[in-house]
Amino acid sequence: MATAAMVTILKRAVPRHSRVLQITGSTCRPGLPHCQGLPLSACSGTRHAAALAKGQPEMPADLKQFMKDYERQQAEAEAKESLFWRIMGSRHGGFLGAAIAGGFMYAFYCMDDVSSDLHRFWGSLFRRLGPEAARSWLIWAARRRLLPRDYDKDDPYLIIEPQEGLRFMTPVGLAAGIDREAEGLNALFDLGFGFLEVGPVGGEQGADGATVWKHLCERDSSHEVTQFGLLGAAVGGDRAELLGHMSALGPKVQLFFIDLGSVPRQLCSGTALVQLTRDLEMAAAELPGGGPRVVLRLPAAWPEKSATRQARLHEVSEVAAAALAGGASGLVLCHDDAASGGNCLGNEDSRRFHRELVSEAFLRTQGELMLIGCGGIRNGDDAMKLIESGTSVVQISTILLTEGPIACRRIKNEMAQLLMHEGWLNLQEAVGSAVRKKTKATAKKKRNLWKPKAA
Repeated sequence: MATAAMVTILKRAVPRHSRVLQITGSTCRPGLPHCQGLPLSACSGTRHAAALAKGQPEMPADLKQFMKDYERQQAEAEAKESLFWRIMGSRHGGFLGAAIAGGFMYAFYCMDDVSSDLHRFWGSLFRRLGPEAARSWLIWAARRRLLPRDYDKDDPYLIIEPQEGLRFMTPVGLAAGIDREAEGLNALFDLGFGFLEVGPVGGEQGADGATVWKHLCERDSSHEVTQFGLLGAAVGGDRAELLGHMSALGPKVQLFFIDLGSVPRQLCSGTALVQLTRDLEMAAAELPGGGPRVVLRLPAAWPEKSATRQARLHEVSEVAAAALAGGASGLVLCHDDAASGGNCLGNEDSRRFHRELVSEAFLRTQGELMLIGCGGIRNGDDAMKLIESGTSVVQISTILLTEGPIACRRIKNEMAQLLMHEGWLNLQEAVGSAVRKKTKATAKKKRNLWKPKAA
């Protein structure tokens, strides 16, 4: 009875969560120091009571020294840690780590998107390097697929089909001279170009045709050319060399540019040019799928740098007529950079004369020949002025080496805005509109269908 009463008293005195009493029959055996304040007579087990009375055993001296050394080393290590790692080891380290990880993810996302402002760094870097060094770095990055990608959706009203079966999903292309050996085509298509021109190939200073053919064969076998855009090659040389390039490179490209600056002069005018164009058209027709479209490429200073403006206008008109008579699909008219003091973007006078050359070729062929304006394009306004002068699509090159990968996307955005501002329903309506206005003095002003009617 006395033992049972003592157990009841202990249960009331000790909190419920700290009871460690083990009841075996009618014996109370304290298991933790909660019973240290009780009389020894209240607890059974004299051996355990004697141990409690003596207190905790003392730690050996060598173990004490080991613990002191360990604590000293820990204190020294904590003192040497930088502020960053001390913060990371604190309770705020998780939030800081998440913020850093999110920043890295955002940076990688921006680096992969060509529209990001981070890519303005490319422009400042390229301008410091110079054109040739910038081109080498650009191709090095393109070969390793390190260039960003254009994820923005193109304006569908910029799609143009100047000839049946020849459709450009976007009117901005890359001219020859950048990727001379077709090393980074897929990465350049990722920048948003509607068509690319590799080379020049052959001639005295062009790339080796076998190297270009090898690189074209090494491309992805999933036919990325048809998915991204049209691929062309600018070739030069004599008649036999041109026909050889057609048979080798023709199955790999959709546009076959004849670089008249790398072709013997006796083949570049009159009947000889018409016959050369026909021979290449016949060679293309024998290839699978009908072969590539033949396009003549006229150098900037054609026929020579010292020629007068009137002589150049006449020569452009004659070449355009020969291209149409020979069955060519188009003609590329390059901007004259030499007339503007070496600035490849030119000045207003050189760009105005470039548009005059385009208009002359457009009038001579009555719009039946696809014209491509190359060079001298700073922004979407320059591109739209070339379109209105008669070109169907445009090409850029130098601005890519001064502004960086963002150049193509910026020009396309500005062209889409100008197209709507001027009231054109699509790009095809704007082609040659400036020439048609001059030939029709009494033309009625067209209402802008993109703007609501006035009340």
